Amino acid sequence: IRGESFSPASKVFFGSIPAASVQYVDSRTLIAVTPALPTLPPSPKVGGRWVDVTVTDLGTSATLPHAFLYRR
Repeated sequence: IRGESFSPASKVFFGSIPAASVQYVDSRTLIAVTPALPTLPPSPKVGGRWVDVTVTDLGTSATLPHAFLYRR
């Protein structure tokens, strides 16, 4: 994940589910492992489900809507 002002305390969420792991690389880069596919009905047109990706850090958060597609 590319951005700004990340810290080792940054957390990543896929929808409302926390990332399986988050590695802080530097203040502009995080590596996040997606959690297991949530039990959600797939969107009929894409064969999966889009979820928002949110990064939180020290009381602030930023969300990119429909940023990750879980495929079945």
